[in-house]
Amino acid sequence: MGRGKRLAGDDTVIPMWKNIAQALGLQIPDDQLEKISPTLDALWTATRRALDRDLSSVEPALTFHADLGSEGEPEP
Repeated sequence: MGRGKRLAGDDTVIPMWKNIAQALGLQIPDDQLEKISPTLDALWTATRRALDRDLSSVEPALTFHADLGSEGEPEP
């Protein structure tokens, strides 16, 4: 699978949606992929910008710890 395509004048690399769909075994016709690719590109770009921030100082809103009894079953 290729590394992706670059947006003009931008360092952002956009995934190749057709290759991803094929790798996942999805049967999405080319004409439908052509229609949704601009929306997926925009979503990817917006998501990458948010995820590229330094999140080391952000605490999780919720944590989960399972308390297991001696038999490995959850405690009531």
